[in-house]
Formats: sequence, C-alpha cells, structure tokens
Amino acid sequence: MDESLPRFAIEPETVIGEIVRSVDSSCATIDITALLEEVFCYRSQRRTLAEVLHTDAELLTSGRPDGPAHGGAADPRPAGQRGDGAGAAAVREVRASAAVDGLG
Repeated sequence: MDESLPRFAIEPETVIGEIVRSVDSSCATIDITALLEEVFCYRSQRRTLAEVLHTDAELLTSGRPDGPAHGGAADPRPAGQRGDGAGAAAVREVRASAAVDGLG
C-alpha cells in the first residue's frame, strides 16, 4: 500500500462503505462494495465519489446536487441505465439495487 496516497484513493469502496454506514445504519447489512462496482463501472469513479464523500459526507443527506456525476459518454452501459446523480442519488441507487437483489 502506498502511504503517500490518501486512503480514499487506495480503498475507495471501503471508505464509501464506512461513510454510508455512518450516515445510515440501515445499510449495515448491504454489500456496498458489490453495489458500487455495479453502479460505478470504473474504479476512478469510485475514487472520485470516495474523495467527495470524505470531504463532505453530508452530501448523502443534504439533497444538494453538487456530488460527482457518474455515467456519461464513456460509460458503456445503455443510455437508460446511466445516471448523473449526486452522492445522495448514488446511495438511493445502491439501496434500490440492494432491495432488488435481496441484499438489504
């Protein structure tokens, strides 16, 4: 592990999971890593989300639309499956996926 990099750059899925669980304890039993990998196809997207949430975890509950976008032209998913949501929208997507998959 490179000690010169911040933890959110090295372990973005773990950092996001810890932040989400600290904000919403009902996510304790959800496999957040698996859902993040499904929603955010690229690790760079997960690093960006981890950095944003590390800086301002209140984005998950504030309703402010200033979180990182995911999806877009480089996203290989069909247009109807892409999203451009903020951190809170990502958490809603993770929760919905968990409910559908029977994980939460």
